[in-house]
Amino acid sequence: MSSITSLSNSLSNSFITDSIDTAKTTPMASPAMKPNMSYSYLNNDNIDQMQPLPRKEKVSSLSLSDQWNYSSLTRLNSSIASRSRSSSIISAGISRNTSINKSRIQKKLVIDHQRVASYAFCFDIDGVIVKGPETIPEAKTALKMLNGDNPYNIKVPYIFVTNGGGRSEKARCQDLSKRLNVPVAQNQVIQGHTPMKDLINVFKTVLVVGGVGNDCRNVALEYGFEDVVTPLDIMKWNPSVTPYHTLTEQELKFAEDRDFNNVKIDAILVFADSRNWAADQQIILELLLSRNGYMGTASDTFDQGPGLFFAHSDFVWATNYKLSRYGMGALQVSIAALYREHTGKELKVTRFGKPQRGTFRYTSKVLTNWRKDVLEEHVDNTDSPFISDISDEDEDDYFSTSDTDDEPLTVQALSGKLKLDIPPASTVYFVGDTPESDIRFANSHDASWFSILVKTGVYQNGTVPRYQPKHTCENVLEAVQFAIEREHEKELAEWNLTMTRP
Repeated sequence: MSSITSLSNSLSNSFITDSIDTAKTTPMASPAMKPNMSYSYLNNDNIDQMQPLPRKEKVSSLSLSDQWNYSSLTRLNSSIASRSRSSSIISAGISRNTSINKSRIQKKLVIDHQRVASYAFCFDIDGVIVKGPETIPEAKTALKMLNGDNPYNIKVPYIFVTNGGGRSEKARCQDLSKRLNVPVAQNQVIQGHTPMKDLINVFKTVLVVGGVGNDCRNVALEYGFEDVVTPLDIMKWNPSVTPYHTLTEQELKFAEDRDFNNVKIDAILVFADSRNWAADQQIILELLLSRNGYMGTASDTFDQGPGLFFAHSDFVWATNYKLSRYGMGALQVSIAALYREHTGKELKVTRFGKPQRGTFRYTSKVLTNWRKDVLEEHVDNTDSPFISDISDEDEDDYFSTSDTDDEPLTVQALSGKLKLDIPPASTVYFVGDTPESDIRFANSHDASWFSILVKTGVYQNGTVPRYQPKHTCENVLEAVQFAIEREHEKELAEWNLTMTRP
């Protein structure tokens, strides 16, 4: 399977620009504003004013593999594709005026040959796949269905987009693979802090907050940050910074010796939920109010401190306890309230994670790459059941430009190497448990995304969510079954209309 290790670099400029511009344009709240439900510090980034973008072109509901078989007539590495024609772009939509003998392609009541879906899934993790230390029972069956174990033999690409973090993507994949009994690749997982790797060339020394022990420090170093410090390092340097907490023997093992009189902290990155709100807030606020990121200093203007970045803004999250617990978004609100009380100013932060626009763009790129990987694996491992239906006389017509309005599959020959381009997913089903992040994320950016709310996490059955999903299900398995049936109806209708037309 192809790697997306270069994805970070390709997204870096646009993601950082989007995120930091959003922070700079954060509207200032009136000092006289009274607390009410119409204003929330976590909703001051104008996402609710965004309208999802409509599709510019129609996208076929036929499976990607069928589009491939009926358009290019060959596997990626076959001799036909490597002929002289491969020096040009080979159009691949399903042409309605092609001379292929479609009379031999029969109308169907069910499409059940092995293939790769044109649609895709994105899943939140906490409250959808797992709940605290427990795995939601229906999740295993749901993913087996998407891997092809379903009545239609269709394999549906899927990725995971979680606001959680605190450990490496590799560790997260290993945990999911073990829990779900299915292989999960690193290229399938986006955590809240994953896009923060785009900041490695922006900041030299960063304070990484949250998580257990040195886990977040290690993740940041793996991302490529040059110098990473933690609150434990600062507390070891001067215990008076947090007078109500004394480092334990275990914490001292993780704390490094640094002289913070001479350390300039360029940015504060909250990677994961804080395990010590009092100590972490004390240190974060001191740095925000500092002169140029030096501990023990105080700015007269309150605007000389380092930037503050959060991996996500989830106010609450679901565990195996019967009530939701406060999360990173609540920490934001607390820090912002303290900052405002101290300075009279609105705290400006940069937010990652759902429902942010930058994270949506990052997710879209990761999903596109994973869909390519799944299709390439299918093409490499499966002999097409249809290629024998195509005569040599038909070949020239199939390599002509299609006049369909559908967005096509294409094959490009670049420096002698074939590259597969695929159209956008016909539908992206996003399954989440939190209306404020998951459903809002799916509804805000692209009209082709279909939000599904499940009742196994934060959402409380019987309540009216502020952000309305397009569909509600009991659990992730019901969500997958609903989508597969819905998409099979659309695929079947297009098959019988398009593929059997003379």
